[in-house]
Amino acid sequence: MNHSQKIITTLHDVPPTLLIDQQESLLAIPLVKKSYEALQSYLPLNSIDDNQCTLRNTQRLARAIVLFPFLIGMLLFFYHNIVSFVVQKERNEANIMDWVELVRKEYGEEFYLRKDLPDYMEDARFIGNDKTISFWKYLYYRYNYFHASTKFLIIDFLQFSSLLVFSLYLIHRCFFWKLQAPIFIDRQRQLFFSWYKGKVYAARYSQVGVSNQTDPMKIVHLMGLAMYTLDDNNALARRAFQMCLSYGSLWGFNTRLRQDEAHAFIVKYLLQGKDAVAATDYKRFPALFLFKDKKPADFDEQLERILAELDKRDGEKINTVSKSATA
Repeated sequence: MNHSQKIITTLHDVPPTLLIDQQESLLAIPLVKKSYEALQSYLPLNSIDDNQCTLRNTQRLARAIVLFPFLIGMLLFFYHNIVSFVVQKERNEANIMDWVELVRKEYGEEFYLRKDLPDYMEDARFIGNDKTISFWKYLYYRYNYFHASTKFLIIDFLQFSSLLVFSLYLIHRCFFWKLQAPIFIDRQRQLFFSWYKGKVYAARYSQVGVSNQTDPMKIVHLMGLAMYTLDDNNALARRAFQMCLSYGSLWGFNTRLRQDEAHAFIVKYLLQGKDAVAATDYKRFPALFLFKDKKPADFDEQLERILAELDKRDGEKINTVSKSATA
């Protein structure tokens, strides 16, 4: 067995089928022209006008209905644990001071200076003549003099460090996670494009693919529009951009019906115009992300090179087919 062979196949690795090959069946799907209100609730759409349509991915939806609620819940749970710890400290502090008072009555006011103080009273010597116990002194007492103090140390460390790490992770995902670019559809040029981490991905309508991947249990169904970029060797590389078809898309629960409806919307927009699918222009409220995956500075140059390479590939395919037919 070749262990260097790729074990996990991602959606990007799945050979796509051409969207244009489904054109006839997609045009036959009846679609009601969407009003402004219907466009607002249409999850795949980010914006639409006569010249351009943009489709959004699941990132913005995931932040709104998953990450924000999780963050709020985590912060509330964190706050609850801190309050519980403070209440426990106050209760334990009262018990500790009562114990110190008993030692003081038995060994005098300066008991903490006595060398004959029993070992089991060393914790009282640590408190000494203090009237209150500071937070840091309480922590030292808790993790050195409490019964099962090591157990308390491990539990407290795991609990609060886990809460802190998860809270910081969710804060990062909610506010500092880079907003990915949508899928752009240029109707005039019949062109699909987007970008990811500085690389432009593009394809003409006749070249854009549809990648589908289903798990063995037939539960999770991933779908993406396959577009192309150039790798470091100037060879075509493919990436499937997933659309937000439904709320279930966050977990890969897509249906063929939702997929076909979205594709029919795209194809009818490309071939018949905005008026075939939407009653008005629409643009979704900008996502409140602090960072965005910025459009590459050399976008036009990359786009031109990608399209040229795609056209070259298609030309070679046509020549190969022609030679096979005449052979």
